[in-house]
Amino acid sequence: MHSLGRERNNKKNYQIMKWRFLRLDWKYASGELVIVTAGVLIALAATSWVESQREKELERSYIQRLIQDIETDIASVISLRNLSELRAEYAQIVIDSFESESIEISPKRFAEAIEFGSYFSYPSYVTTTIDDLMSTGNLRLIRNENIKEIVANYYAEIEWTSQFRDLIIPVQASVGLIKAEVLDLSDRLALFHIGNSLQCGAPGYPCRGEIPWGSKELTISETDAEIVLDRLLANPEAKTLYSQMARSHGQHYFNLTSIEQHGNDAIAALRDYLDEI
Repeated sequence: MHSLGRERNNKKNYQIMKWRFLRLDWKYASGELVIVTAGVLIALAATSWVESQREKELERSYIQRLIQDIETDIASVISLRNLSELRAEYAQIVIDSFESESIEISPKRFAEAIEFGSYFSYPSYVTTTIDDLMSTGNLRLIRNENIKEIVANYYAEIEWTSQFRDLIIPVQASVGLIKAEVLDLSDRLALFHIGNSLQCGAPGYPCRGEIPWGSKELTISETDAEIVLDRLLANPEAKTLYSQMARSHGQHYFNLTSIEQHGNDAIAALRDYLDEI
């Protein structure tokens, strides 16, 4: 009896010890799980924070680069817009000579008007940053939707005005043929040097040197200018083409002014946003 009782007690104690052991083991496992889970969450949070900071710095870098690109664009736009205004005046001088069939200015200025009235210069826009943003998908890094829209409007304006360049190229080529007919080669070489000096130093148009042959001084007499005028009046297309050039210069001036305004708006918005982030 006593052996049987002791055996039952031993079994009972064994079950109790086993239950306690399992209970203690579960608590330990639960604690380990909590620790591991917390560690994973902390690591994920740290990684997320580091990635967030990296993206914020990258966003700031893109904003700064956009500002620099657009500032470079605007400097070029302003310079070339001033040239466009001057060239519109030259084109108008040629048109006036058709109306009066006479030369009422100096022979030199008349020759310059024929040559420079057909010149066109387009800004070389800096698109490195916007191309990078679009091609890499990093445009998502710019979190402010309003900023995205303002920048998009600026580049859309550039894209829209580029169509006028394609329209004027054939007219410019036709006027170039007329100039070759009415102006002597020696005069055109001299005019090239004058035109190069006018544009030299404009943003995007560095000085390219001089033609090593031909005169660098334009020497045209009143008699020479009258001969040029007669040649010009004899060309049935000249008046229409120079009129188209004058209108194109006016449109070009308007387009460049619009781009400058869009660019200034974009720069102001980008700078304000840069101060916020």
